Amino acid sequence: MSTSSTPERIGQRVAGGEADFWLVRQFLLDAWGLAAPGHVWDVRRWDGAYHHRAQSGWDAHWRGGQAVGLWETPAGRLVGAVHPESAGEAWLQVLPGYRWLEEAMLEWAEAELPSDLADGQRRLSVFAWDYDAQRIELLERRGYTRTAGGEHLRRWSLPVPSVPVALPAGYRLHTLRPGHPEDCERYAALLNNAFQRTCHTAEEVANFTCHSPSFNAELELIAAAPDGSFAALAGMIYDSANRYGLFEPVCATRDPRPLGLTGLLMREGVRRAMALGAQHCYVGTGYGMPANRFYHAVGFKVQQSGSYWAKTV
Repeated sequence: MSTSSTPERIGQRVAGGEADFWLVRQFLLDAWGLAAPGHVWDVRRWDGAYHHRAQSGWDAHWRGGQAVGLWETPAGRLVGAVHPESAGEAWLQVLPGYRWLEEAMLEWAEAELPSDLADGQRRLSVFAWDYDAQRIELLERRGYTRTAGGEHLRRWSLPVPSVPVALPAGYRLHTLRPGHPEDCERYAALLNNAFQRTCHTAEEVANFTCHSPSFNAELELIAAAPDGSFAALAGMIYDSANRYGLFEPVCATRDPRPLGLTGLLMREGVRRAMALGAQHCYVGTGYGMPANRFYHAVGFKVQQSGSYWAKTV
């Protein structure tokens, strides 16, 4: 174990299995409320990176213990973590009082996490919120350049819906049954259709719905079409420790359907999360995506934005 002595002696190690998954998960829950929303990952994103079989490459790294760096106090308290989401990315998660560790965390990421490209170079991408002058200064000093890519965090800005939504005639609100073969097949088919992918499978959906601690069937809002297929989805978590709801994923089939299905599901999700005790509801999206116009129209206004910074290492 390597250590640092400025200003506190902190140990660094590589994550090594299931226990460390739970250690990081609890760290994210504890850290979320200590700074601006989103300064660390929400637990749904962490759970998804681990439990979704479509990201089996990341999962294999995790199980091999080679792609998550941890920083701990002598007493074993986790104060920072670095991990990828996809190849060539480093996500820095750190408690506000330990941000002096970020340079060492970045050094570790540059050595362990870059992607090897066809041109023989190795590149690394790191995210920073636009308000985070400290991280931006660090990235600039270490030779990173802001890219055109980034993310928005949007927050519900309208009055909370007071009554359950009514779907168009012939459509019904369906409660997803965890691990149910037919539900999982239809869920995966909707994701593939909506996002024009082929990677989602019933096995992946079953794994997440049966094993992810953030999954809540009552918040996985699905509009079922008259033929039983899934026409729209607004999946959601409720973080009771920090009292917020967050949508992921949100989509609708590209096949003919009534307009406004997804917006109705999101309104119902906000109503349900607020009834559970949420103070805010969020959704994240990327720069330049058509979904930004939709979220704005539904009632989610941008709270903060951030960019990806990249470097050849």
